[in-house]
Amino acid sequence: QGGLVPALFNTDHRITSPAFAADSVSVFVGGIQLRQLRVESGSCAVDSLMTTLIPACLGPWTEANNDQASYYGRYSNGTTNYDVQWVYRSEQSTTQPSYFGRAATYTGGGFIETVAASLAAAGEQIGFLRDQTWIDGQTRAVLAEMSLFNANINVFLSIQLAAEFIPTGGVLTSTLITPLRLYRYVGPNGGVLMACELMFVSLLLYYTYVEARKVRKAGLKYLTTYRNWLDILILLLAYFCIAFNIYRVSAVELFMGRFVDHGRGAFVADLQTIAAWDRGVRAMEAVCLFLATLKFLVILRRNTVINMMSRSLRLAMVFLKSFLVVTALLWLAFLFWGYLSFGTQMEEFSTFQGSMYTLLLIALGIFDFSRFEMANRVLGPLYFLIYSWFYYIVLQNMFMSVMMEAVINVREDFKPPKELSIGQYVLERIRWYTGLSIGKSRLQRRESAGAMGEVA
Repeated sequence: QGGLVPALFNTDHRITSPAFAADSVSVFVGGIQLRQLRVESGSCAVDSLMTTLIPACLGPWTEANNDQASYYGRYSNGTTNYDVQWVYRSEQSTTQPSYFGRAATYTGGGFIETVAASLAAAGEQIGFLRDQTWIDGQTRAVLAEMSLFNANINVFLSIQLAAEFIPTGGVLTSTLITPLRLYRYVGPNGGVLMACELMFVSLLLYYTYVEARKVRKAGLKYLTTYRNWLDILILLLAYFCIAFNIYRVSAVELFMGRFVDHGRGAFVADLQTIAAWDRGVRAMEAVCLFLATLKFLVILRRNTVINMMSRSLRLAMVFLKSFLVVTALLWLAFLFWGYLSFGTQMEEFSTFQGSMYTLLLIALGIFDFSRFEMANRVLGPLYFLIYSWFYYIVLQNMFMSVMMEAVINVREDFKPPKELSIGQYVLERIRWYTGLSIGKSRLQRRESAGAMGEVA
């Protein structure tokens, strides 16, 4: 009441519209909603010796002990006619995605209260919820969710502010802010963006046609090489991203239509679902671009030095497999040692995932030695020194020895072919894909000559 609400609403008397946020630039698209998730009473067991002191306990929130029962605060008239904020709404009715908090992953349902449109009314509303104990001991998370739009830069903001009440009595806070450009073709760059997208679709269709020709020609043998599997994965990711962009355009029209029909005070216009899809698609686009960039390694193999490096890696792979097994066992041994010894003393080792991350940081040279001394003046420095010795002295030297041995063996047996021009290779490939090459291209003749030389 004294922190979040005044920080969100605009108090500038020169701005009469209540839709503007505190920055006097962004506007609320819909209202602000508070969503609470609760845990069932008696969600954890109490020892029989302690039942006289603690009749029931409240454990951490999980989907299994999610409390969905309606409740009400200390009404003076004692009524049990629940208002909407005291009634649970399922994830299907809210159509909101799950929220990944610091203590748990919370579903899209909950007990929801829509905050009033003005600062004064919102303050009274929050005060009423406080007086009626809308938040009590069974509360495990309260999320403030809102959507903003900044017309100056044509960006929507999907905002989630979470406060998680953990069983130990503390509060963990987290935020999730997702910027969205839903009106993609507005402004001077809209036409350029549309042209780039059409070009991408055209190239993707041609890429699909080329791969389809390969499948028809090779049959099931097409699936025997990892490069073809890489092409299939790139195509699937690209088509999925295109499908989402089509869905996003249609969803924006539906979203704004509901906003106009219901108005700001009665409808909470949330972009949580679109934002969740957008985050997922952004990750897929990143993976797709990453895999497409890796295909340049095929071109680089035409270079003699890169070719020798590739052969060295293949030769060393036999020894590296055994090396990785030894490394994994040593790493797990130090992981268990650190987790069990310092889990209650160091935040870095308080969780299994955190212990893994801490060991990785030490391997990269990022550490705080004083933290180990504070945890245990004898065992902490000993653990750090032994792990550092094994990693920096033993494992790294073993890896370098394996790689150097492979490079020496490859260099002795390697007969470097005539240096191939990467630019010429790219030009020949373009001619082949566009159908401009007649007969055997220079690239094909060179490859045939190389094959005949190897046979000879």
